[in-house]
Amino acid sequence: MDYTFGHATDVGRVRDHNEDTYIAVPENGLWAVADGMGGHSAGEIASAIAVEVIAAEVGNGCPLDEAIEKAHQAILQAALEGQGAPGMGCTVVALKLSGYEVEVAWVGDSRAYLWDGALRPLSRDHSFVQQLIDSGAISEEEARHHPQRSVITQALGADELKTVRVDSVRDILARGERLLLCSDGLTGEVDDAYIADVMSRTSDSQQAVEQLIAAANNNGGSDNVTVILVDAPANAPRRKRKGDTVPMRAIGQGKGVGSWRRSGVPTSVAKKMAIALVLLAMLAALLLFWLLRSTKVPVLGGGSSPAHPMTSGTSVNQEERESAGSVPKKKEESQGAGAVLENKGTKQVSTPLQPKKATQPEVIKLPAKKRSLSDHDTKSAPLSPQPKPVTTEKSVLKSGG
Repeated sequence: MDYTFGHATDVGRVRDHNEDTYIAVPENGLWAVADGMGGHSAGEIASAIAVEVIAAEVGNGCPLDEAIEKAHQAILQAALEGQGAPGMGCTVVALKLSGYEVEVAWVGDSRAYLWDGALRPLSRDHSFVQQLIDSGAISEEEARHHPQRSVITQALGADELKTVRVDSVRDILARGERLLLCSDGLTGEVDDAYIADVMSRTSDSQQAVEQLIAAANNNGGSDNVTVILVDAPANAPRRKRKGDTVPMRAIGQGKGVGSWRRSGVPTSVAKKMAIALVLLAMLAALLLFWLLRSTKVPVLGGGSSPAHPMTSGTSVNQEERESAGSVPKKKEESQGAGAVLENKGTKQVSTPLQPKKATQPEVIKLPAKKRSLSDHDTKSAPLSPQPKPVTTEKSVLKSGG
């Protein structure tokens, strides 16, 4: 597939040598910018190693994030072998296009932007001032003039890092869109508003690159500046707008992989937000369950009507039947002292009241000429005291609902 792009690098107005290195391999759909660190004869070596290793690994089919990790190891090994200087390193931002599918990966503060009628940052700096911005300690405008704005937290070749954090975003590059890669020599001198202005009024990608570099030098040119601008192919699919389904990708195993259309931040941040929402939902569900259990009224004896907590152990239905005469009094059965009833997870413990004083049975006197009732019938025994139990309720809250 044919891609139209512009590219250039410049030493700037202050430095006497250029430590930036970039590559453009359109046949493999690969572009990258590396910003070297470590001083003369060191920074440019680190950045050159980085882009060479990335190009070779991607050409062999290696995923972009893995290729960047291998570049980190290669710089460390080169320093051990005496190539360059100890402590040399670089930042990097790389773009991989496969048809219309695009991946952008980075380490450090070299940046990537998307232009789709508005300028949208795709990368998030691995820097001290970015951490201050994220925490709300300073604003983005304050970060531009912060005395520690050059302090980065991730870099290829940093000997204190066994592995580096490679963040990336993936999506579809649509018709009319453009992708910008640059070193901090551009963003340190030119604000995003001016970059957006150049992108909007300059359709030729090479002219836009040259205008941006010229603006950085006119504003001081305190650092090397490198810019690559890649246009979407003319036959690329159109971006579906609001109300339509926009294709979004978050595939692969790169750390911090995300989609710029979905979240605007790496997935490493989005996952934490998702976990927090899940935990909140679980807590809300547990609270609702507890409230429902705490207000549930138990049913005694398996009856269909619930017993009021102040009633005795005799169910309401049974009392109604007794009052209507449908249940003879002699059929009543006492709940044994200390009887335990299990009903749907609720433990009912019945305790008897003090028994009433037994009454003597009534003796019926018959006429003398008739036989005594005791000659043939068994003498009536006194009824046993009928305890009236009182129930107390103990709810059992099962762990986990």
